[in-house]
Amino acid sequence: MFDKYFEIGVNSSKYHGPVSFGSSIKNAILKAILESAETNNPNIESDFTEMVSSCNDVISAEVPNSLRDIAKSIKDKQTFRQLSDEEALQVLYKGTDESSLKFKEFLEKHGHRGYREFDPMYKTWKEDPIPLVSELKTPLSYWRRLLIQKLLLPWCRRGVGYRELSKHFLIWMNNKYRQGFRLLSKQMVKEGLLPTADSFFYLTTNEVEALCNGDRDPLILARVRHRKRLYPKMDKYKFEEFIKGPEMIPRNFEDRIIPPNLGTGMVQMKGTPVSNGSIKARVCVSEDITEADNIQ
Repeated sequence: MFDKYFEIGVNSSKYHGPVSFGSSIKNAILKAILESAETNNPNIESDFTEMVSSCNDVISAEVPNSLRDIAKSIKDKQTFRQLSDEEALQVLYKGTDESSLKFKEFLEKHGHRGYREFDPMYKTWKEDPIPLVSELKTPLSYWRRLLIQKLLLPWCRRGVGYRELSKHFLIWMNNKYRQGFRLLSKQMVKEGLLPTADSFFYLTTNEVEALCNGDRDPLILARVRHRKRLYPKMDKYKFEEFIKGPEMIPRNFEDRIIPPNLGTGMVQMKGTPVSNGSIKARVCVSEDITEADNIQ
């Protein structure tokens, strides 16, 4: 599986980059023409957004439109709002009315997407529809206008459509990875290779391969525990909109080293720590191996 992982990933994403770049260029040209018509116009951004958002063939635009249709088709809206998310989900799952059919159709078509959809560790809408249920509970010249309406605007709309269509299939392919990873993680738990299925997502591909080949190196699981402790902090990192490597330091990165406060009779020891954090405990010093029995 991992032999072709990177090859398949490159092939599935190689078209998304060029079409995204092309869409950005088209949008930049359209925005530049709007700005050249009237400088310091506070409505430029809103006008540009309204123009581009009027695309008709953008697959991702179906998501809010479909959710809006589902919400409109719910007959007893007041009762539906009073239900808990779990109860409302069961109503949509077990129902046979228009709203239930549209909800099931939505999951079938867009269920592979979701929050943080590029991250295999996070569940898709089909795996966890609760977030969807909670959502269901709300001047240019004549020639410039002609140029924008007849040429640039359709051009930009097609660019946005191509970009979102390629992203749709890219996320679809990423969901196939997610399904394979979850299946493999459950199998590894059954065989005693991992303590929990979620631990799989804190492994590198080489570590997964090593575990599957019978390598029971305890350092691998130690790294997993270490990465789990680091993940909540690293997940909160905020980066600049434009950043250049290789030293890409987050805006909220704290690289603080707390100097030791040495008192009378205390000695500072240096070495390789087994923990990334700080710990305070009693230290026993043995001058000779024969005194080891006296350590308590």
